[in-house]
Amino acid sequence: MRNYGKSRLIDCNPEIGGIRVAMQARLSLRENPDGTVSLVPHPIRRAPNYDEYLNVKFTEEDRDNLKKTGNLGRVAKVVDPVTGELLPSFISIDRVTNETVSVPVRDINICLLYTSDAADERSSV
Repeated sequence: MRNYGKSRLIDCNPEIGGIRVAMQARLSLRENPDGTVSLVPHPIRRAPNYDEYLNVKFTEEDRDNLKKTGNLGRVAKVVDPVTGELLPSFISIDRVTNETVSVPVRDINICLLYTSDAADERSSV
C-alpha cells in the first residue's frame, strides 16, 4: 500500500460487541507468522498520546517535538511487541489518525544520490 503502508481514510462499520459502529480509519496489511496476511484498521484517535509509546516515556522536549513537528526528534529504543527485542527506532504521530507509530532504523533505506566524487564534478561545472 502507498502512503507508508497505509491507505487513505475510508469509512468502515465494524461490529464491536454485536453493535455496528461507524468510523473512519486507515488500513494496512500485516504478514502473520504463518505467512497469511491480515487487514489492520488504524482508526482516528481524538488526540495523540504525548505521554508514552510502548516502553518509551516521553520527556517534555519529546512532547514539544511531537506537537510541533509530529516527530520525536531523536532515535529511541522501542520494544518489539512480538520479539521483546529493543530496536532503535524513529517515533512519530500519524497526522491523519493521531496514532503514534515507529519505524526501526534498520528498516530505513536512504539512497546515496551523490558520492563525494560526483559532488566535486558538479561543483566544478
